[in-house]
Amino acid sequence: MISRPKRCFLAAAGVMAVAFAWAPNLAAQAEQLGRDGFAPINPEELALKDSPEKPGESAMILYRDVRVDSYGMSTREYYRIKIFKDEGKTYADVEVTVYPGHHIEDVRGRTIHPDGKVVNFDGKPFDKVVVKGRGIKMNEKAFSLPDVEKGSVIEYRYTEIWGEGISHDRTLDPTRIDVPIEADSWIVDATNLFTRHAHFTLIPLALPMAWTMRLPPGMAPTRLANRVVDLDANNIPAFVPEEFTPPENTLRSRVDFFYVPISLRTQEDANQFWVEQGKKSAKSENSFIGKRSRIKQEAASAVDANDPPEVKLRKLYAVAQKVRNLSYERVKTEKEEKRENLKEDKNVEEVLKRGYGDGSDINALFIALARAAGFDAYTVLAVDRERNFFSPMLISWSQLNSSLVEVDAGTKKFFVDPATRFCPFGLLPWQETGTGGVRLDESGGEVITTPPPASSDAVTERKANLKWIDGTLSGKLTVSFQGQEALVWRVDEREQDAAGRRKELEDRVKEWVPSGASVKLTNSPDWESSDQPLVAEFDLEVPNFGASTGRRLLLPAGVFQTDRKNPFQHAARVHPIYFSYPWEEVDDIHIEVPKGLEPETLPPAKKMDQVFGKYEISTTKEAEGLHIQRKFTMEHMMFPVEHYPYLRAFYNDVGQGDEQQMVLRATQQAANQ
Repeated sequence: MISRPKRCFLAAAGVMAVAFAWAPNLAAQAEQLGRDGFAPINPEELALKDSPEKPGESAMILYRDVRVDSYGMSTREYYRIKIFKDEGKTYADVEVTVYPGHHIEDVRGRTIHPDGKVVNFDGKPFDKVVVKGRGIKMNEKAFSLPDVEKGSVIEYRYTEIWGEGISHDRTLDPTRIDVPIEADSWIVDATNLFTRHAHFTLIPLALPMAWTMRLPPGMAPTRLANRVVDLDANNIPAFVPEEFTPPENTLRSRVDFFYVPISLRTQEDANQFWVEQGKKSAKSENSFIGKRSRIKQEAASAVDANDPPEVKLRKLYAVAQKVRNLSYERVKTEKEEKRENLKEDKNVEEVLKRGYGDGSDINALFIALARAAGFDAYTVLAVDRERNFFSPMLISWSQLNSSLVEVDAGTKKFFVDPATRFCPFGLLPWQETGTGGVRLDESGGEVITTPPPASSDAVTERKANLKWIDGTLSGKLTVSFQGQEALVWRVDEREQDAAGRRKELEDRVKEWVPSGASVKLTNSPDWESSDQPLVAEFDLEVPNFGASTGRRLLLPAGVFQTDRKNPFQHAARVHPIYFSYPWEEVDDIHIEVPKGLEPETLPPAKKMDQVFGKYEISTTKEAEGLHIQRKFTMEHMMFPVEHYPYLRAFYNDVGQGDEQQMVLRATQQAANQ
């Protein structure tokens, strides 16, 4: 499904070149965009009425310039966009994703009208949080360019400043590099617009470098003087955004740069990379874990000798999860850090004694406890598949951005992550399921894949007792989020106050019912538990529910799907379909209706069992009304594009089942009253 990137190597000559020797070249590059940061106004561009290359488009990128400066630890992005239609004016609303540890500065922009009039952006960008998918939220910096009209040219620029890191250590000695280190990236098709011209520049550190690339035919980076890497690109196809896709990192045209050990000059030299690096990392990890007497005492006091293996592990897991997890705390000011005076843990015994540590410390503590209790336990470094997929052929240790634990209980192996808050034993956060990684072992690292998630690990159960009176459906609704669903809610809402959590839950229910519904949370859900479902209770009132036709009342069978549309409405698809994890929805609904209304026609039970998932719905008559039972299961995460027509048809069939009408008729006695 995803083509494997091509690997290229740059020569190591001149690796000791000093940084300040590049300054004249950098100054010349900066002059290309003018002293005010913008390219000169081009009358020909102002006069354009349509895209010569892509007629009918609402807008087009005339020019884009990307300058990645590893010494300055920054990326400067510049865009010049021509607006052809009114709908193209939306490109004046700019949203820039801000990754943890990064920040955006030097935001400038302007609008140029067709007559040459310039309107400068003089506002301030604002921060926003957006939902990118099922359980995924991202921070963004947003701003809007002023006074945009059809025919305008808009342009803007900003600089992204990175955090500190080994890949940007200006003093790094080439001989110190023993593993490839991820340096920087160019995202070539960064928007869903056709790009006429683009220029990319990388100013790397003075270190041996390699790159991988996924580019349209005919495009390739070139090496300039002083090791600067350059790419001129013309007529770049637009990236087509779609819902439910794999991480964009795996789909977009891009070039990724790495600093590499001098010893890794060919792919043959790297055959033992994962084995040897896993061995080195395991040695370092085991030094932190060690064999500590206090750990052995804690393990012995936490479990009973007669406990079954899984019970022992659950108890030890609970001990590790009680440790204060610093990875989930906000960044503190220097004054706050000084006042709290937290010390760095040098081994697992200190983690246990002090009662705090970061995520890796907590996982290491659990490994130490498990080993002390007689289990084989290992650190697994994996790829967070919310961000990327693992590629064993890409010999970069920096791929491994997530950690978890593998423990052998004799007849069964468990993959767990006590360092993830609210995560119960036996469940991994979805980002760590079904993903590739390396198990650390002093005998040699081993490439593995973590267990795939199951639909039964992510259940949303809705139970409702409702009444229909005079067009209004009202009553009690209880929603139980279980497994992965509960974990996602608790992690996402951990920094919210009670009012914020209430609003998020009520808004979720409003997504399931027609607009205008009243939803009120009536209980206090347990937000701190790891083992229990997140249960929320609501008072629900939905006006204008159903339709009356004379003596008949029509009610939809899919009560909580009445306002939900098939997410796969388009006939064609570009990218593979990718869900964060499989899931189940289970509905058990009782609707009481006034006396004198009797079911005339109830839809037949419907049941589907396909490779994609399962669906069943049934409606039956009760003493005082109707009973609706529905279950929808999505069994898998990833589907190739070729399967899209069948998945779309499956969703259409589900929608038809939910839209079936229950027909109730007023009895003659009620009609005469």
